[in-house]
Amino acid sequence: MTDSTSPNSEKMWFSMACLLVFLLVASWCYFFLAKSTYMINAQVEGSESRPRVEKTLKPSASASDGLTKLRSYVSGSESEVEDRKRTQDVEVESTVGLIEGGDLNSLKGNTEALAAALETYEVDDTSLDDATELAINSSDLSVTTRAISAIARADSAYADSALMEIFSSVSNEQAHTQIIRQLNSNSLYSETSQWMFQELSSETVSPETKYQMAEKLVTAAIIEGQGDWSLAEELEYQVPYEVQEYIKRNLEIARTTGR
Repeated sequence: MTDSTSPNSEKMWFSMACLLVFLLVASWCYFFLAKSTYMINAQVEGSESRPRVEKTLKPSASASDGLTKLRSYVSGSESEVEDRKRTQDVEVESTVGLIEGGDLNSLKGNTEALAAALETYEVDDTSLDDATELAINSSDLSVTTRAISAIARADSAYADSALMEIFSSVSNEQAHTQIIRQLNSNSLYSETSQWMFQELSSETVSPETKYQMAEKLVTAAIIEGQGDWSLAEELEYQVPYEVQEYIKRNLEIARTTGR
């Protein structure tokens, strides 16, 4: 008895099974892709339909008011700036009048205007005492140094005496060195030079200030000697031992520079 199933029929059934499997897989893939595409489109459409909210940082009312006040204080309107300038000019003018009148107590709290006035104030014999007292009594160094400068450029024969009085009355080194630079000591036998000889022995005078005094004295001795260095060389033995080195160094500098 023979088998009724031929090889051709087996191939046919196998092919149909493969085709069925392929169709099932293709259908599943198509369904998955279609669903994914639909979800993506729905999200895009939803985002486009919602109104956009822009976030902008705005200062609070108090911060805004503070900035406005700060700008107004720093810059100010033209009228405010002009008013401030006019006020400063009046303070300076009144300060000069106070110096001339000698009313030093009224100058307290007006330091800035006082210092500005002293920049151009012309001291003479009548106002020399007031300027000297101002330099000594002021608690503000800027006022003291400007008063010293005003006295130094004064057209007065007593200017050096006033500067030496200030030197002995204040303890600030900056004021000391400024005074020494301003003093006139073209003669070794002048009142100024003799005063510096005495101050070289003072324990309250700083080494830097003593060095400047030594420089002044060497210059005065060279001028006094008119080319003869003997006076300048003798200075070494006329000053305290601790100051002799200052004299030596200044003599060496003078010889090197040919003064």
